[in-house]
Amino acid sequence: MITKSIVITYLLITIGVSIYYRAKFHSLEDFGAAKISKNNE
Repeated sequence: MITKSIVITYLLITIGVSIYYRAKFHSLEDFGAAKISKNNE
């Protein structure tokens, strides 16, 4: 039973981290795109 809870916790952490980094990467991407469009004006 202990190993099962460890696996579930690990999966939740992995999913949370991947979502966090994806959101962070997208916000950085948007920031870069805004910077580029501002420079092109």
